[in-house]
Amino acid sequence: MLRAQLDALFFLAYGFDQPADEAAVAHMLGTFPILHQDDPGYAALVQGHLRAYRAGRMDAQVEG
Repeated sequence: MLRAQLDALFFLAYGFDQPADEAAVAHMLGTFPILHQDDPGYAALVQGHLRAYRAGRMDAQVEG
């Protein structure tokens, strides 16, 4: 999903580039209840893309 990829890239651009930042990212994504209503796995998808991008795998296929 392109939106999840973009969100992960924005998190990286804003400096959330360490594994220790995952709790903060999860908290921020949790503040948008509409995301959970529309797609309950969206936060996991963003987190998966974020982990892949941190590892330098920009073309990784992520399932959430």
